[in-house]
Amino acid sequence: MSLDATLELKHRAGIAPYQKRLRGLTQKGAQWSAKCPFHADKTPSFSIYPAKDDPNVLLFSCHPCSKHGDVLKFIELADKVPFKQALETLRTEVGVKAESPKSTEEPSFKIDQAAAIKRLPEIAKFLESRGISMAVAEQAGLGAVNYPGLGLAVTIPYGVKSASDVPVYKIRAINPPTDSDGRVQKFRHIKGAPSDDLLYGFEALRKEALLNPEVWVTESELDACMLRSHGLNAVSVSSATSSLDKEGKLKYDESVFKELCDIAEQIFIVTDMDEPGDKNWAAWSKQLPEYKTFRVRWQFRGKDSGDAKDVGDLYKQDPAGFYDKLLGLAETAVKNPPWRSAFRTGSQLADGEIKMLIKGILPEGVTFLGSLSGVGKTWLALSMAKALTTHKPFLGTFEVPEQCNVLYLVPEMGDRSLRQRLERLGMPMDEWFYCQTLRDGVCDLKSADLLAAIRNLKPVVFLDTAIRFRTGADENSSSENQMGLASVVLALVRAGAPSVICLHHSPKSSGASDNITMTLENVLRGTGDFGAMCDAVWGIAFDKKKDGARWVDEYTEESRNLTRLFVMCVKPRDFEPVDPFRIQGRPYIDEQGDFVILSGEVENEPVVADTRFDQAIGLLTADPKTSLRKLVRETGISLQRLRTRLGGEGWCFDSEQGLWVHSNVSMES
Repeated sequence: MSLDATLELKHRAGIAPYQKRLRGLTQKGAQWSAKCPFHADKTPSFSIYPAKDDPNVLLFSCHPCSKHGDVLKFIELADKVPFKQALETLRTEVGVKAESPKSTEEPSFKIDQAAAIKRLPEIAKFLESRGISMAVAEQAGLGAVNYPGLGLAVTIPYGVKSASDVPVYKIRAINPPTDSDGRVQKFRHIKGAPSDDLLYGFEALRKEALLNPEVWVTESELDACMLRSHGLNAVSVSSATSSLDKEGKLKYDESVFKELCDIAEQIFIVTDMDEPGDKNWAAWSKQLPEYKTFRVRWQFRGKDSGDAKDVGDLYKQDPAGFYDKLLGLAETAVKNPPWRSAFRTGSQLADGEIKMLIKGILPEGVTFLGSLSGVGKTWLALSMAKALTTHKPFLGTFEVPEQCNVLYLVPEMGDRSLRQRLERLGMPMDEWFYCQTLRDGVCDLKSADLLAAIRNLKPVVFLDTAIRFRTGADENSSSENQMGLASVVLALVRAGAPSVICLHHSPKSSGASDNITMTLENVLRGTGDFGAMCDAVWGIAFDKKKDGARWVDEYTEESRNLTRLFVMCVKPRDFEPVDPFRIQGRPYIDEQGDFVILSGEVENEPVVADTRFDQAIGLLTADPKTSLRKLVRETGISLQRLRTRLGGEGWCFDSEQGLWVHSNVSMES
């Protein structure tokens, strides 16, 4: 396809190919925007706009991921196809018939090396612009020919013959032409003499590396000659892509890698700063020892950024300072090998105090709440969730430094049961609190949806109960839990959850006899892996006696009705927990929407007064038009309980006036 035909194809394409492959595409003037399909884009950063030199051609770019180009490049990336297939796809989408295919077979061409070398002065200025000295050019046997379809070109001999006994050459055009498909044509090979499995300059390296045991691997034979002109030992792959097989391994014989390791003390890979160059580096890193192989890198933000893509471009940017800059980059590569980014020194660790989501109670990381079944840990967990989502003190006492989203996963409880508890606690219903219940099944803790929610919401995650999410068959198996629940819970923290709170059962034997002291071992049932991964473990038990940190087995009807609990931290990691405390649920959950902390040692001791209803009355007095929803949001009292309490106190809402009234006296004034 001619260049003019390709341009006409881009003109006819318009916005349609983009619309077909993008969601949420919006237009503003002559430009369009959408979320980038090539990276995790939270806000639309993918732009489509007319080219400056030809407004009929629509280009695209995404600054965060550096993807850019024309519609053909977009189809290549979006459909994950090579250029020619993208061209055929665009032809089909705009209704243009394909031209008859042309032969791509290399022409028969025999190079007269002696004659080519004699013509070397004809390309002296080109070689000089590439930083190649004439001495190195002559040593490498470079020459000049007029090659069919390329014009004046450099001949680059590999110094070996192919299996068909044909000398291997690379031919590089001085002024590369554009082919019928609109692509720049730089290189050719002699027919029957491929170079994919050959390392250019390897024969010369055998002779020269004795005096200088450092070797540089480039992605261009001419760049290898340029480095040799600067006194460096250099070899080159024929192409970053063609030198790899289908499995991504280099095609060279194993003896090449062995000999290279014997010759070189340090090997610097300077393939291009793009995806093919990185893949080629990855192949080298697998074949050569890590301790002597280094990837030399510099910033490259795309072809239109002005950054150097390859080592040849790096030379052109600053010929005088190139050598020192390259050696500086190599020194940085040695000091920062690939493994270095996987580890941090002590000075690189986050500093400061342990971050507490609830002061003295909930640190960042993993927390377990352990108790026997039916004691009330779900109520207590929901009370914690209430404090986190409303930014109000936990149990009216323990400070919550900042408001947090909560993701509550409870596969053992139905929708209605959970909703009733939320309403009784006065929880936010439309924001901050998210959940899954029995209806949704057990959430896969490795699912993409869960990880996306964590990345976006940064929620405190509750697992009620945690054992329902384990992947191991035996909860007492250390190895299975290490591979199962423990690993996925820690993965949630790494994904961005500031804290994961796991509700877990205590051993049944812990309540079999009176006065058993709370310990990590009798608070959490199962393997010690659970305790090992925790930043905090809280034990919860019915509390009827006045014997301090003791479990009791007298689960009487009276204690169940009171829901009086004893709470104690049995494992704090690097933070000072609050002292053990006692709380009472019923009747206060029904009356005040939460547990109340008990104080003193009297059996029927007084509790901290709930002033939230007084706060509600104050809001109504200040603004009689205040809605029930606002009262619930401001006070934390559940909707049903607030409505009942207000009615019992003589308050009602006059819908005609839109005002709250009390004892038949309007509050309008």
